[in-house]
Amino acid sequence: IGGELVRGAMGRGPNDVQAMGNLRVGVDVARYGNCKTVISYRQGRVLLKQEDMSKQSVTSVAARAKIGIEAYQQAGFQLEQIAVDAIGVGGGVADILRGWYPDKYDQHNGKVECIVEDIVVSETMNNGQDHDLRAFMYRQMKEWLETASIPRDPALQTDLTALRYGFRGGALLIESKDEALKRQIKSPDYADSLALTFAKPTVQKRPRPKNLPTRANNQYRPLRRMV
Repeated sequence: IGGELVRGAMGRGPNDVQAMGNLRVGVDVARYGNCKTVISYRQGRVLLKQEDMSKQSVTSVAARAKIGIEAYQQAGFQLEQIAVDAIGVGGGVADILRGWYPDKYDQHNGKVECIVEDIVVSETMNNGQDHDLRAFMYRQMKEWLETASIPRDPALQTDLTALRYGFRGGALLIESKDEALKRQIKSPDYADSLALTFAKPTVQKRPRPKNLPTRANNQYRPLRRMV
């Protein structure tokens, strides 16, 4: 992502952009070293805020996201989605948040809307453009930046412009964190957190049937939906 594109987005204030849409939250969970956990709050064309924290438990991360979400809800924002990097310890954060924000059932059309989405960025894409979900996220984010508003944050600016890209089989492939580290580029936590808000469209699915088979302990626990 070019520096000029990022500077243009930083030059547009929230009042210069018609935000539109509901609240989307991206939670990039730190797993090791000097990486940071970053939570992004986005409404349409506007990145409202990013929060960072270091060396926090999954419970603390989930609780901090909940505090931020509730603050926006009290201000009149409607929560649409919480996208969590579910690889490693991020899966625990997603599970806790799912307990607080369960799927919504629409009685009118008989569909269920997922609020918490488990994001696996290595998921293979078959759209003819992107090698994996991470490439798709970054492509969507780059297009969004053309007309978006983001805070004037040097850390975010550095992260957005840090990574290189290539192609594999004609599909876009974003430089991995390990490859970037060899160039002494730290993990782009702020950019990854924002990118998570573009990972999955809001999807409605049919609810699970009520008469489900039981296990030996007479309890049925639905399997986690893979992404």
